Parts: sequence; structure tokens; C-alpha cells
Amino acid sequence: MRKINKIRYDALQTREKNNLTRHRLKLSSPQATQIILDNNDKKSYLNFSSNNYLGLANHPDVMMAMKNAVDKFGVSACSSDMVTGHTVAHHDLEQKLAQISNKPRALIFANGFMANMAINTTLYKKTNFIYQDKLNHSSAILGGLASDATLVRYAHLDAAHLLSKIKVRDGGGAIMSESIFSMGGDFAPLQRLSNIATENDLDLIIDDAHGFGVLGDNGLQVADDYNDNSNVIYMATLGKALGCYGAYVAGSDLVCDTLLQFAPQHIYTTALPVAVIRAADKALDVMQKENWRVEKLSESIHYFKKLASSFNIKLTKSNTAIQPIIIGDNQKTIDISSYLKNNGIIVGAIRPPTVPKNFARLRITLTAEHSPAQIKTLVKAINEAVIFHKLNL
Repeated sequence: MRKINKIRYDALQTREKNNLTRHRLKLSSPQATQIILDNNDKKSYLNFSSNNYLGLANHPDVMMAMKNAVDKFGVSACSSDMVTGHTVAHHDLEQKLAQISNKPRALIFANGFMANMAINTTLYKKTNFIYQDKLNHSSAILGGLASDATLVRYAHLDAAHLLSKIKVRDGGGAIMSESIFSMGGDFAPLQRLSNIATENDLDLIIDDAHGFGVLGDNGLQVADDYNDNSNVIYMATLGKALGCYGAYVAGSDLVCDTLLQFAPQHIYTTALPVAVIRAADKALDVMQKENWRVEKLSESIHYFKKLASSFNIKLTKSNTAIQPIIIGDNQKTIDISSYLKNNGIIVGAIRPPTVPKNFARLRITLTAEHSPAQIKTLVKAINEAVIFHKLNL
């Protein structure tokens, strides 16, 4: 075996030994509260693992917008945004995103990973520091590591620890945090972070991937709360609450111009298809028109937490659509997830390195389309799984 292949083989074996191997499901249905896996029995499963928070991925108006765009513009942009890939559809959506984000400009990216990489590697240089929450998304952490700036990580949600890190360093830069953390569902102390950023002449980068569309009465709480902060750089994705694909960065003209001219993650890649752009544009309209979806999601979260409490299932402090149940042990987490799957329910088993060691968990995601009956089925099945595997949560 070649040396490089031996390294790869050993890494895979170690992952398997530690019960950390990932396996993909193969769906033969759309993203919805019930999905069908492409296995022998074509069985339908309750889906509590999708980020389709508002249920817009299959909304008829959104789907029709995409179909109409394909008829008019074809399938692919076939070009970079900087050559011939930027259409009137992209222009219109960027303007709309800037408006709802309360920023002068917005720039669309292929996905949130590329957007976070671009922010970190393009906007900050060798003399700068990027202070990141230790549990930020991988795209943010890897972006910080790839940046010429120095990455400094502070304890999760700990503004005091952050401040202690800043006080011993001299150099501009940014604080970066998710609004809702993707694996924990907990909410960052954004107001405190904003104050610290302003007091220390730092940018505040907010990754609102899991907050956009679901927080506040209109789903735009974070953007609304920080609309007067000129030092805020706002990133959100279009593939979760909107049920589409892509991401964007909103900020000052200077920030967006810098990304447009210097971010390789934007310049050297094919622009998003117009069909995706038009679908996202329509999804924004639906999100604002059918604001009952945000309220319905909130009701689902409240009902799940209340029901889980009645079964003495230990939850975290999350009040968001992401509801983790910390198991700790990798194999036990897999066992619970497998038990649920065998009983017709899909809930992801999240293990290191996605979460810290000894914090393996079930990651339950709720949507506006889940019914009380479906949530009740889930909670009862979790309780049965805990009893069957003799776990003490």
C-alpha cells in the first residue's frame, strides 16, 4: 500500500473504531415531515432531521417560480458572476436581501461555507485578529485558520472570556459568532458581543444561518436588532428557512465591494442558476406574506419541550427549532438513532468532531409543518428507546 493511502486507511479505521463513521441516507422523496428512503420496502419515515424550518422547500409558489425561471433562463448560469453569470434576477435578489437585512448592499454566494470562508480570508489581514466562539460552524473556524489574520477562539457564549482575549492584543479585526448555534440551538449573547466590538473598534460578523427566517415575529429579528450597527457584517443562508439554496453577505458598500473584487470564493466559481435565485426570491415573499409559519414553528417548539418534560427527557436550554438531546457516548447515540429509525423516525446521531468529545447527541429539528401528532410520536419513541437501552438521561 502506498504511504499516502496507508495514512488514509488508518484514519478511516480509527474513525470506525471510535464509532464515528458517517453514513448517508438515500432519499427518493422531497424534503418534508415524511420522507421515503430508497430501500427495499420504500418505507415512509417521520423526518426530524431537516433544516426546512418553514416548510418552504415544496411550497407551490416557490416551485413554480423555479420552473418558470428554467423555461426563461435555462438550467445553468454557465459563467462566473464576474463574467456573464450575473443576471437581472441576481441583481433583484441582492437588492431585496440588502433591504430586509437593513444594509446598503448584499452579495450572493454559492453557499454559507463559501461565504464564511470569503469573509475571513478576504476582509482581514496579517495585523488583524479574528475572535471566534469555540463552537462556531466549521466554515467559520476553517475560514479563520485560512485567513492571514490570527484566529483567537473564546469559550462558548463567554463574553467575559472573549474580552480577556481582546485586552491582551493590539490590532483590529472582528468578533464572529453564530446567532443560533447549529448543533446546540443555543443563542449567542449578540448584544454583549456588539457592545464589545464597538468599544474595541472591531467588526461583528453574525452568522445567522439558523436564525434567518425563524427568529422574531417576522423571522428577521437579528437583522432588525442590528440595523444601525455599521460595523456588523451579516451572513445568512437561503437553504434552511427559505428551503432553497445559496447564501449572502450583507454589509457596507466598502465590505461588499471588497468581497466582490477580492474574494476568490465569489469570483472563481459559477454563479447560482437563475432558477435557484428566482425560487429564493419567491420564498422571501412567501415567508413575509405567510408569517403564520414562524408562529407555527414556535408552537411546535413549545409543544415538543413541554411533552419531553412530561416524560422526564432531559433537554438543553434551547428554545429554537434545534433541540439536542445529549447522550455523551458515541455508540449509545447511534443505538438510540437506530432504534428510532427502526420505528419509522429519522433523527441524526451527531458525534465528534462535529460536536465536542463526550457530547454526542441526537439533533432534533422541528419545522412549521410538523403536526402535534407527529411530535407526540417522536417523544414517545425517544422515551421507549431510552428505556430499551437503559439510559439515564
